[in-house]
Amino acid sequence: KLLDQNHILCGTFGLFALQDIPPDTWIMDYIGIVNLDTDIPDTNDYCVHFYGTLSIEAETAGNTARYINDFRNISDRPNVAFDTYLSPRGPRVGVFSLSREIKAGQELLCTYGNLFWKSRGIKSNVPDWHDDW
Repeated sequence: KLLDQNHILCGTFGLFALQDIPPDTWIMDYIGIVNLDTDIPDTNDYCVHFYGTLSIEAETAGNTARYINDFRNISDRPNVAFDTYLSPRGPRVGVFSLSREIKAGQELLCTYGNLFWKSRGIKSNVPDWHDDW
């Protein structure tokens, strides 16, 4: 739980690196219940688009990856991203570090994307993705 009174999300959860994480590294899978996109409300805070018309919903069942926060108002850029990859057991959604090393103790931050914020009535001028990330 975030207890730092200066953190914009104080009182909620976040996920932090326990050790240094090199760039472009798989960290963990995003785990939850696989549903059709149409069965998940736009306001679900723990949903990641998965494959085709499927999403992973982790609000009621999932792992600590669901506590990765959006970087806006916390950092100037995300340091992780969700990406689909093929494992021996089938398609998965993984959490991967981006182009910079993540230091132990640093919060893992992604971009939720502008559609996430728009569905909550918040306009964001931050791009969904930037090649430098």
